[in-house]
Amino acid sequence: MTDFVSESTLERIEAELVAEFRSLVDGMILDPEFQYEIDSFEAVERRSTFPTDIDVLFLLNVTTNNRAQLLGQATPFEQGDYKGFYNNLYGGWLAKHLQDEFALDFRYYVDVNAVPAADHCEQFDREIPLETAIRENLVREDSRLVDKMNEYGLDSLVLGGGTLVAGPQPAPIETIERLFDEHDIDAVLDLFCGSGAFAKVSLQRGASAVTCLDLDLASARENLRECRDQVRFEEGDAFDFTPDRHYDLALVDPYFHLLPEFIDEQYRTLSAAADMILVTAGFRGDHYWIETVRDNVERYSTATEVIDTGRTVQILSHHAE
Repeated sequence: MTDFVSESTLERIEAELVAEFRSLVDGMILDPEFQYEIDSFEAVERRSTFPTDIDVLFLLNVTTNNRAQLLGQATPFEQGDYKGFYNNLYGGWLAKHLQDEFALDFRYYVDVNAVPAADHCEQFDREIPLETAIRENLVREDSRLVDKMNEYGLDSLVLGGGTLVAGPQPAPIETIERLFDEHDIDAVLDLFCGSGAFAKVSLQRGASAVTCLDLDLASARENLRECRDQVRFEEGDAFDFTPDRHYDLALVDPYFHLLPEFIDEQYRTLSAAADMILVTAGFRGDHYWIETVRDNVERYSTATEVIDTGRTVQILSHHAE
């Protein structure tokens, strides 16, 4: 519920969004095996100090047997001059539909939260060799990402949902390089380690020991195969991890929607076990989200620094006494 719109208008908005979303999906995804169900609708009020931010987020929660297909990450589309993924189309199309149907006097956006069905949780992330990603035009050979991967001998990357590069990303690597230039860092914890790129950079920059944790360590093991004697691999859930030693630096790079819960459940424990924690917090344009993550992190830190990497924002928190 939100103060920006009445309950009756909200019910009409829900009905319009559900109908228009069904029309979009049914017209674009023709796979007879594809299934989805709209579970719920939310109107989330966002109170931000940034004047350019939206006031209300309208959210459709959708369960599907193929999340990557619903979001178009397995099959990017082209429409006119636009090339991208279905989830980008949903937000813009549905927001424009509301604009045409309602005279709303506040700033809003529409998003789709796609969740795999419990009985069909396909692997969303997958490991792929860098040379294959280049050959299939998933990354450009002359990109910053490829330059960084070649610099550190990273042969494998992680794709989310088919064609979206989940990791590594070059800008966060450059932040880690700076931290090693400015601080004495020996022991590193890499949570949600993905491709293992952060761990590899840390080792080459002077760390003597790194702990890597993720649900799937295939890509990390491949990238770190030549320095395994310096790496402890922990296959498991970061929400269940309990540090058994002290770290100079902890790296936290999850999917962004996991951050609020992770901070609530794990940050106090993590801050007692690490002098510094570097969190990849979100995309730079979402000021409300970055502000929320920063406020939550500050509850457990002695000092914080917000680092704008260009595409994303990282938050460095200090915890040494």
